[in-house]
Amino acid sequence: MRTESAEITVQDGRTGLLAGDLNEFRDHLASLTGDRRRSESMGREARDYVAGSHSIDVRAQQLEEILRAA
Repeated sequence: MRTESAEITVQDGRTGLLAGDLNEFRDHLASLTGDRRRSESMGREARDYVAGSHSIDVRAQQLEEILRAA
């Protein structure tokens, strides 16, 4: 759903689809189930985003940088 936190973490149309209401959510779901190529592409993009921004290795590096600066 289109929320403030979702808009920060999801690149609409690239790493996921944001919906303003339940009907739009259903439309997005139907669109993705009917387009395997797009679904797989968005899945890869989302996985790459999470791995590059939210993985345990990234978090450990961020903590190390914070501790060095302190």
